[in-house]
Amino acid sequence: MKRSFRILAGLLALLFVAAMLPAAALAESIGTITSATWLRSGPGESYSAITVIHRGKTVDVINPYGVWLQVRYNGVEGYVHYGDISVSSSATTGATQTETAQASTSQSSQSAPANAIGAGQTTGNVNFRTGPGKKYSTVSGCTKVPKGSSVYVLAEQSGWYQIQYNGYTGWISGSYFKMTSTTSSTGSTGTTSSTGSSSATSTGSSEGIGTGVTTASCNFRTGPSINASKVSGMNTLPKGKTVTILNISTDGEWYNVSYNGYTGWMSKKYCKVTSAGDSSVNAQQYAVFSGKLGSESDRWGNITVAGTNINQGIYSNALNSKGTEFVYNAYSSSYNYIYALSYISDNVAVIYGHNMRGTAKKGGSVQGLHQLHHVQNAWLGVAKCEYCGASCSGAQTSTFDISYNGYTKWKLCAFYEVNKTNVKSSTTRKNIEVYNSFNSNISGSTLDTWLATQLSYARQSGMKGMVLDTISSKDKVMMLVTCADSSGSSNQRLYMVLKAVG
Repeated sequence: MKRSFRILAGLLALLFVAAMLPAAALAESIGTITSATWLRSGPGESYSAITVIHRGKTVDVINPYGVWLQVRYNGVEGYVHYGDISVSSSATTGATQTETAQASTSQSSQSAPANAIGAGQTTGNVNFRTGPGKKYSTVSGCTKVPKGSSVYVLAEQSGWYQIQYNGYTGWISGSYFKMTSTTSSTGSTGTTSSTGSSSATSTGSSEGIGTGVTTASCNFRTGPSINASKVSGMNTLPKGKTVTILNISTDGEWYNVSYNGYTGWMSKKYCKVTSAGDSSVNAQQYAVFSGKLGSESDRWGNITVAGTNINQGIYSNALNSKGTEFVYNAYSSSYNYIYALSYISDNVAVIYGHNMRGTAKKGGSVQGLHQLHHVQNAWLGVAKCEYCGASCSGAQTSTFDISYNGYTKWKLCAFYEVNKTNVKSSTTRKNIEVYNSFNSNISGSTLDTWLATQLSYARQSGMKGMVLDTISSKDKVMMLVTCADSSGSSNQRLYMVLKAVG
């Protein structure tokens, strides 16, 4: 199996020593855990967990294994992901030139993600960022993409490309990237012209994920950005024309559509969706509201979390009579509801619930999802809730009792929090919530990419997160969402990713 190697930041001093050592050797170093993580029996999330190592704890670093490090903690040897550790003394990965070359080109041997819009190659060593701009932090666990790396492109925005590389998803500057092909709706690729624009290809019999009608004459572009070039042979889409929606940009503002044998991107604001089979195109079937809040006919399930006071029904995604708001997105000091944002048969169950932290702080009896933060704290080694002051002892729960869509047990796989401290841009926080909440019907490689993004956030330093178990598109997935404790405004949220286990 190919290994992907990295040189840890701040460890260059030992390169001269490494030249005199065997290729796989690594001088033992001291590492500090930057985000609570599992010590695993092998170099991968599929290996069994030995124990939790909390943030701030130190370990002896023994050897590198790709993006994993073999370490010794309290006399026990195991492995941690190097995105969760900072090594304070010199070390080297000992990767050979051949292995490094394999790592940089390994992407080309992988199949293209379903949502790829093309492929290309890096023209220099480039920073790998969490968003389309220099202001965004680098991706935890993979801060750079080496020169000559073959990658798949998921989106383009303002001269930046969102790519998939070595299992990570992030953004690189177009100054260090050359697009080599574009992807048609059928998944085949075509070579781009010297100007960077591409000829759209016929969509054949692709059914897409929905249909829509253009509400005005609008530009037809090769990528989801006003900076992307226009589609050769079809610069604009006429008003009143029916288009097939094939995909949606990660920020939710652009539709990848086919029209008259051409494929390209149009702004969402010029398309009225007329039918769809994907919840992210606003097409999921909503429940019919019974007319009485809390009616048993509207209850789709129940959630109980050991070690917390959470024991409440999960209600349907019913809309109000005007179709403008979810009925169960309602609460007061005397009542609160947990409800599904997704349709019950969607691949990802997206469940929302108000935090109700105000009543929790005052000792009120109205339940919400506030004590999910107690679960978060317990795993991160925080003894007392920063908001309500209650002890988080006993809340280190890994399996939730959730009766939903035929399943009763769900394993907590990852969690992280988005707030004004770790994600300063309100636009970025909104985009994260849109991406997390309105992709409930994705599947296959697209779902794997979505899950990889969730794990990447959970590993990032400062996100108050942790990865507890593996999860893939083969699993039945659930996303629990509630407000961050600091504030519920401006898309500040706690996200928990689970998989059905019983």
